[in-house]
Amino acid sequence: MQPARHIFRTVMLMSAGIALLIVAHTITIWFWAAGFYGSGAFSDFATSFYFSTITYTTLGYGDIVLDPDARIFGSFAAITGLLTFGLSTAFLVGLLVRILPDVFQQDQNNNIT
Repeated sequence: MQPARHIFRTVMLMSAGIALLIVAHTITIWFWAAGFYGSGAFSDFATSFYFSTITYTTLGYGDIVLDPDARIFGSFAAITGLLTFGLSTAFLVGLLVRILPDVFQQDQNNNIT
């Protein structure tokens, strides 16, 4: 495979992997927002979405807090976010491990010839 095509393939695979992860995280945040809104934790969806994004990313500004009865629900959103970001990191590392050995092998072959 030509070096330019190989680099293009690598960039496209990594971009597709990252895009897939972004879409998956976004869908999960929307589900959490719908859950918070549907449970009556917040009166409007915008606040629910903001809270679920901040909680899912474990940023936790603290400017919006849940009632004591719903706090366990919020902690599950944070745990889910923490675990899925960990899985996303493992996915990207696994993707790099599968892609980069080909790149390094191509570089070694070019240096030999």
